[in-house]
Amino acid sequence: MSLEDALGVVSGKELIVDSTLLKAWYRDDADATWQKYGGKKALFGYKVHTVLCHQSDLPVFVWVTAAQVHDCQVGWLILLFAAFWYAFRVRIVYADAAYFAAKRFKIIHTVLHAHAAIQYNLRRADKRKLATLFFLEQWQRLVTAPRTAIERHFAWMKRYFGLKDFQGRRLLRTTQFVLLTYIAAVAVALAAHRYQRPDLYRRRSMVLAQL
Repeated sequence: MSLEDALGVVSGKELIVDSTLLKAWYRDDADATWQKYGGKKALFGYKVHTVLCHQSDLPVFVWVTAAQVHDCQVGWLILLFAAFWYAFRVRIVYADAAYFAAKRFKIIHTVLHAHAAIQYNLRRADKRKLATLFFLEQWQRLVTAPRTAIERHFAWMKRYFGLKDFQGRRLLRTTQFVLLTYIAAVAVALAAHRYQRPDLYRRRSMVLAQL
């Protein structure tokens, strides 16, 4: 039985997979590693890989690794695990350019029987193929809007649920903290759902005021 059948909160029809970096509290944390994205400042810490339900903007699976682990190495595994564990009937999978690969498209189509809406890095395209670039730009517009949901999720978790305030050491403790933080977010959403207030799914203080 899926969560949709049980509670009506998470449908799993549209899933988004992505990750966010989490800064290590101790500079000598043996499990943390350095990671740098483009022109951004390098960060020493961990990476929180997340599968999000687009309809509810709620996490359905999370995995923590060292910061240097590439999204593609973990994202597809947790995506498949979440889909089969909860018996989701997935229709669309959204992801950024880090997941763009023929093998990933095949997994989504043949295993999940879903459509893949994955961003493509235009810098890799042949600039002479103007028609192709035009369609790629249109494709990016199509997939960008849904993907912002998981970016808002990470921002919300860090600001209002204290995800960025971890003060511990080593991968195990970091994973425990992340899991507890995500459980708290889901618990808030469940309480809001029972009060028939879907607008309060991510509003911790307002939900607590209702109890």
